[in-house]
Amino acid sequence: MCITQTLQKIEAEKRQYYTFIQTDKPIYKPGDTVRFRVVVVDRDLRPYHMNNININVTDSLNRPLKEFNDLGGDFLGVFTERFILDENTPLGIWKIRVIIDRIEQWETFKEFAVAKKTLPPFAVHIDVQANHLLTHSYLRFYAKYSFNEYVHGNAQLTITCTTNNDVVISETIDNVSGTHNVKYMAYSDLKADTKEKLSYKATVVFTEAGTRTRANKTIDFTVHGNNKPKIRANFPDKFMPGLPLGVKVFVYDWKDSLIEKTYEKVKAVIKYSIAHEKNATYYIDGAIKNGVAVINYLVPEKTIQLSVKVEYLEVTLEKNIEIGDVVVGVKNITLDYLPKNPNYGDVVTVHVLTDADVNQLIGIVMSRHGNIESHQVYCLYRLHCSFDITITKDMMPQAKVVVYYVNNMTSISQGEVTITTYELGRNTLDIDLPKTAKMKQRVDLNITTKPNSTAYILGYDERLTYLFEGNEIEKQDVIKELVNYDGNNIVTVFHIKKLSWHKCTNEELRRINTGRQLVVGHGGGQTTANTNDEEDEMNREMDSVRNPEMPTKPNSDDIREDFREVFIYDMFEVPNGNLIKSYYAPDSTTSWIISSFSMNVEDGLAIGPRKKLIVKSQFFIRMNLPFVIRFKEKLKVDVMIHNYLGINETLDVNVDMYDHDGHNRFKFFETACSTTASTVKKMTKTVGVPYDEPKIVSFYIQSGTNETYIYQEFKIRVDASATSSRGDTYSDGVLKKLKVEPVGIKIYSYENKKFNVKPSQVPHVDRMQKEVTKSDEYSRFFVNIAGDFMTDEMANVNWRFEINADHCLEQRTSRIKGNVEQFRYLKSKNANPLTTHFSSYYQSTMVERVNNWNYATSSGFRAYFIEAIASAMEIEAIPKNELIIEQELDLLKNRQNSNGFFNNFGSIPSSRNLYFQTAYILIPFLKLRRFVNKNYDEVITNGFNYLNNMTNISTSDTEAFSVAAYAYALNGNDKMAKQLLTYAEKNSRNVTNQNTCLTISKTNHKCDTRHTSYAVIAYVILNMPDKAKSHFRYIYDEYKMNQVLSNTYFYAVCAEAISRYLIAKPVKKSTDFTVTLTNEDNFKKIVHITKENQANEIEVAFPDYTLKADIKIQGSGFCLITKIVERTVVLDQSSSKFTMSILTQNGTRTNEKKLKVCAIYHPSEEDPSSFILTSVIYDVEMVSGYKFKELTNRLDIHEIKMVHPRLYGQRVQIYFDDFMSSKNYCVDIEVTKLFDIHDVQKAGVKIYDFYEKKNTAVAFYNFDNSC
Repeated sequence: MCITQTLQKIEAEKRQYYTFIQTDKPIYKPGDTVRFRVVVVDRDLRPYHMNNININVTDSLNRPLKEFNDLGGDFLGVFTERFILDENTPLGIWKIRVIIDRIEQWETFKEFAVAKKTLPPFAVHIDVQANHLLTHSYLRFYAKYSFNEYVHGNAQLTITCTTNNDVVISETIDNVSGTHNVKYMAYSDLKADTKEKLSYKATVVFTEAGTRTRANKTIDFTVHGNNKPKIRANFPDKFMPGLPLGVKVFVYDWKDSLIEKTYEKVKAVIKYSIAHEKNATYYIDGAIKNGVAVINYLVPEKTIQLSVKVEYLEVTLEKNIEIGDVVVGVKNITLDYLPKNPNYGDVVTVHVLTDADVNQLIGIVMSRHGNIESHQVYCLYRLHCSFDITITKDMMPQAKVVVYYVNNMTSISQGEVTITTYELGRNTLDIDLPKTAKMKQRVDLNITTKPNSTAYILGYDERLTYLFEGNEIEKQDVIKELVNYDGNNIVTVFHIKKLSWHKCTNEELRRINTGRQLVVGHGGGQTTANTNDEEDEMNREMDSVRNPEMPTKPNSDDIREDFREVFIYDMFEVPNGNLIKSYYAPDSTTSWIISSFSMNVEDGLAIGPRKKLIVKSQFFIRMNLPFVIRFKEKLKVDVMIHNYLGINETLDVNVDMYDHDGHNRFKFFETACSTTASTVKKMTKTVGVPYDEPKIVSFYIQSGTNETYIYQEFKIRVDASATSSRGDTYSDGVLKKLKVEPVGIKIYSYENKKFNVKPSQVPHVDRMQKEVTKSDEYSRFFVNIAGDFMTDEMANVNWRFEINADHCLEQRTSRIKGNVEQFRYLKSKNANPLTTHFSSYYQSTMVERVNNWNYATSSGFRAYFIEAIASAMEIEAIPKNELIIEQELDLLKNRQNSNGFFNNFGSIPSSRNLYFQTAYILIPFLKLRRFVNKNYDEVITNGFNYLNNMTNISTSDTEAFSVAAYAYALNGNDKMAKQLLTYAEKNSRNVTNQNTCLTISKTNHKCDTRHTSYAVIAYVILNMPDKAKSHFRYIYDEYKMNQVLSNTYFYAVCAEAISRYLIAKPVKKSTDFTVTLTNEDNFKKIVHITKENQANEIEVAFPDYTLKADIKIQGSGFCLITKIVERTVVLDQSSSKFTMSILTQNGTRTNEKKLKVCAIYHPSEEDPSSFILTSVIYDVEMVSGYKFKELTNRLDIHEIKMVHPRLYGQRVQIYFDDFMSSKNYCVDIEVTKLFDIHDVQKAGVKIYDFYEKKNTAVAFYNFDNSC
């Protein structure tokens, strides 16, 4: 029968593509590079020709940290990119989100983990029966290393009944060296004493012998009280007299699986009552086929009551069925198919099970191409029938079979099933490789796929999956995506009772048979589909750029140091359908998971089967190191020796440990309790190692001999050697890096040196309103600049400051970091910056170009480099021993003539150049003297003596004046600096009404941005920003128009001058601000500070019970940057007062500043929820150079570790001694405040404060004296 009524138009959105994401690892460490691929295919699984792709990477806090926007035209189907995680990146689950062609509703994402991890060496496996009987129950577990050898150790087994949360088994099994079977009775041991199914959870915690390394595994299983089968029945809700009644019975075994028996039957007992007659009983059987039996019964006329009872092996179900109108559901046909997961060309039998006798059905096979074939199925009035279909390429990887028939004039019956094939589609991929290999051994991969395909190979350490999974693109991912899509893209027509039907004509049957009409979904909708859709033109070529990190042949040295976590991350063309690629196995003893996919323009996507390569040796050592240790932390290093030689002999193995670089950057201790370090540079231990029983030797080391201000690494080398009784020798060596956390800036007690504070200086901003933005290089926040000194054009301009660069403009930061990286590279190549080779390399490759620098190998050029390093140390705290600053300064010192000026190579320059060069070279000595241990006062004194004795400075150009003023200002000679600036100003001219510049010289009146910038810097150091106002406007305009970009050095000087000026220049004349203090019980105190109330000190009394108070400082104009300060202070309960010193812009001049209160609380050991006062310091005087002088105190602080801005969010420690109780204390806190270390000697000592954090409260208050 066919539909004669014209149906309303139905539109369904057709998805045009599918997106999949692959990462090279499932879990990463801070500092790792994340490499990922985005695969986009169309509905035929061919590479999708997209317009653009937008990729967004968010961290564990859902903050966008990396973007790849509007990319297109350079790839087809597969997009590959990478990005680097910062050392201090947030830990947790990150996401890569992908949007194709700006269709946001089809966004796809992939999760990966970031953790400070070390790879676990082994995993625990548990085998258990899916369901248990009362007898013969067992549980088997074992632990295996990733290189497929059993682990020796102890296990803790716990079995819990999750149904009632009872622990039924808890036992420790010692000396497990292989597979361990645990046998028990389900009835007695598991307490499965009911006939119902119970749920259980088994957990095994395995501890490796000799180490503290643990791994665990948990599985769920069920237990039955008996082994009787189960039945479930689909009874109709109502019956109609005179019509057939159908009941489906599903028969399950005790494992909850449909039974496969076909010769047994289900018995049914039907009891019914006929009006005005006695009750009757009817017996009928239904044969079981594929676990399902169908009971068909024709209900007699005039039946008024009816009940059905079904029975199978004494298991029964019964239901009373009401009389009523029959409304047959639209999905009352059940379909199934065999065999499962067919291949191309296989014949699949589709089984049709109905609940009523039918004669003819219509079966349609559909794929994403539309209708591909139709079948007329003749059931001959049977409830079960079948038909065969042959798998074609268009049916892969899935096809839907829909069977329907028109039941009567008011309803339609329909059923459907989805067939999933083994392969995805027309393309195929397989990789043949050996199952095992040795370290450094060549491994050949034989790749077979469709010709002209591009293959993508990924090989990663299996141990990564012990921690996190899900980085690959697997076949099931693709199939699941297709199935989910098709399941949600069904066209549905309701209200089918309103439709009229008639018998199909021959023409309509012909159209059905040829596949031009289909009925799909939950009713009788109709549409048409072409059987052969035209393929899109593939006019973009596959990205075939070879990965630059291709593995190379390892060196011949026996030492193993290649412990990467990704073995292969490669792509290549396979023009002939077969290709052999060779790689060299890394040095890790582990299993490598090899996954692959290929892309073909015509035949689409293929996913290769996952393969595994086990890399190991017969004799090797294993050393696990933590991700990071603290400076001077004592560490136990366990070295495990594995012997799989097959010799029934215990080998005496000598194990040596030492610093590979020979720097002795760690010390040895004999035992964990030793307090005195050993004097040996190499420690040797001997251990007997039998066959297949790994043994361990332990070394105790302490990290660090020199303090470091950034993360540093040193190399630990371990060598092992043994000789058998037959004279055979065996050896192995491992070289691994150990990362050490920075210690921060160390503060010692220092001589009482007063520091003068100038009244024009004001407190530094403590916290700024931040707006996180996205950038290609850094995460930055914006500081809104506004003030009445600016022009309208400059107002509300967003100036970018890098978070970790501490108020340094991003361009200057990039310049400094570029110099530092260049310096490190040249050091690694043993290149001397003074050589011609260095000069030519620098001029040809470095980003920065000093266009008019005539002395490429001059002392001035070296000074330029060192000055950059000095600026970098204020930002990045680069370790002195890495940059050999003192050696660099010594080289410059040796170039100083007895008269005080600095020589060059080659010809003697003019006196003008000597004056400029001497002044410029003095700048790095002045800026670096607080970072070095050597005393360069004599160099500085001799240099300034030379400058003071120059008699022809009046003929020098403007640059000599401005640079010399810069040097004199740094050295504290304000008078001479101002005099030189006066000379320089004679060569100034007006650019506009408000802008002025310094010209090149008296005779050359062209504005010079560099000269003007030097003058601005000098004015700022001299606390004369108003003098630089018009110059600042000029360089700001130059900066804004990017006219100095042709010379990046000039650009950097310009940026430095702008940043110094903006930090130093107040916005307004007013100094009004408000201090609001609120304690934990909302006691509030507000103090207003105005010009009339020139208070230097605020004292607020709190109630005696106050433990902590919140302080908010909001100023109306004492700093250029809007000032909102919030902090929490812990008060000494005995004093109940908090004293805070504030110096206003126009405040009284003072010669010293004092830290009034430093209170440290620590959780009590008896009651961790309560605090005990462990340190109080009163009246600590602040002196120069980050030093504190103790005046009145109870505790002698012998070491305080402050932190550098790079360690924001890290944990630090404060150590102190209580000399009254002879106890030592250590407070572990997390840093929540950055601090500035810019120009300490001129700008003053900065703020140091710590917030309350996790049961440890520290208050350490000190106010800066400059903006």
